[in-house]
Amino acid sequence: MILPPIENEESVVGYLMRSCMLSGSASLQAFCRNLTKTNYLPSTSGICGDVENLAVGTLGVLGNAHNILDRFTTVPAAEKFMRLEQREALRMTLTRYGGTKRALSSLGMLGGQARAQVGLVYCVLCVREDEERVGFGYWHRQHQFPGISFCSKHNVSLTRGCGECQYSELSCRCPRLPCQMCTCGKPNVDLPQSPRMADRDAECRVAVILAKLLNPSVPYFADGGALELEYRNRAGQLGFLRGGFVNRSAISQAFRAHFGEYLLRRLGLLGSSSGEWYAHALAGKPQRSVIRHALLIDFLYQSVDGLTASYSQSDRTLLPPRHTPYATDKYKYKSDQGRTRAFQEDLKAYVADHPFESRTQICRSLPTVTKYLLQVAPAIYYRCMPPSRRLSWFDSRRQERLLELDDELVNYVRQRAEVLSAIGRRGAKRFSQRMLLLGHPAAGGYAQIRGRLPKTSELISELLRERGKKVTHF
Repeated sequence: MILPPIENEESVVGYLMRSCMLSGSASLQAFCRNLTKTNYLPSTSGICGDVENLAVGTLGVLGNAHNILDRFTTVPAAEKFMRLEQREALRMTLTRYGGTKRALSSLGMLGGQARAQVGLVYCVLCVREDEERVGFGYWHRQHQFPGISFCSKHNVSLTRGCGECQYSELSCRCPRLPCQMCTCGKPNVDLPQSPRMADRDAECRVAVILAKLLNPSVPYFADGGALELEYRNRAGQLGFLRGGFVNRSAISQAFRAHFGEYLLRRLGLLGSSSGEWYAHALAGKPQRSVIRHALLIDFLYQSVDGLTASYSQSDRTLLPPRHTPYATDKYKYKSDQGRTRAFQEDLKAYVADHPFESRTQICRSLPTVTKYLLQVAPAIYYRCMPPSRRLSWFDSRRQERLLELDDELVNYVRQRAEVLSAIGRRGAKRFSQRMLLLGHPAAGGYAQIRGRLPKTSELISELLRERGKKVTHF
């Protein structure tokens, strides 16, 4: 078994692939099993588990377990936003108990971002520089953040190959090195990008922030106090707080305009499942995902240095917002018919005089009236209040977005069918609905909305019938 020296910023899975090729092994899983004496198989997400066994199996070439995590994984970026006890628990999971899936869950990377993961990716310009410097290209850890498709150094699109062979498959772990051409010999194809230049520039900035967070000189922000309160203070300075509350409408419009819906949707951070998470983050809700923190840093501070400077100067003493009345308040009102009628008339008159105010603004102006009606007569409350702006916008756009998604999925399924067919016998064996949708952000929720995507469901059924497969839906 040959264990070469590891290169600077090389990812763990890339090093194991390179060692596997030098040892003449055709299977990465068999090589890792022989190396660690366990069923260890590295993840392509930049996070690896069972690190202690890996350190012992590599005979110290990679250093100890903590050195592996610090220098050759993306864990340090996520740790910048975790408290000391959270970092210790994460490292305990990764070093002693394996459990890569548990670690990914604790980092908030098993939702939409996992569906957006595109497997091992690389930058052609980085490969060219590596070949000139050390004689071969290798997999860089800063390229392995799930869903990010730009190089932080050269600001060019990443690639995973030609997109037509088995080496370009999303879940492929065949031992290989990144090259200026695909492993099969065909030209590389860039990962899908937004047609808007502003969206691509925003993703480049996020990639730079994530790469900067890997630097050991960047402080642990969660150790200095409440990071969520720092975000909220900054939002107030930028004018996104009104009367102590987060202005959800303004923050939503500004955030989507800043990054574009294409990037947010590809990362799984836009839609009913994730909600307006950026508004919740600015309202004080902690965020686990390092991708979300990177987006917030770019939106609020433009760079990691901007956050560091603001964090060191801020006292983070902003008082919490006033409470909006909800039915879950501890104080309970007693029902009174006369009072109910009087409050109903007061609410109707106020809504008529202020037709452009939102529900939140009305609750602030009439706290006692709205709290009483919401607890005692919710039917009257909802009948008198104006419709929710967020739900009205979502309902009006839903059908249009489903039509767009249906057309997008049709093209994606056709591309996936061509890739699986090009693989040959192995691809025909794996031909299924799941494999046709694999890698698309909508794959996880397809079963719930299948009836509203007639073109996609008909195309999948037709492709499966042509190959004699049973049409089943997961």
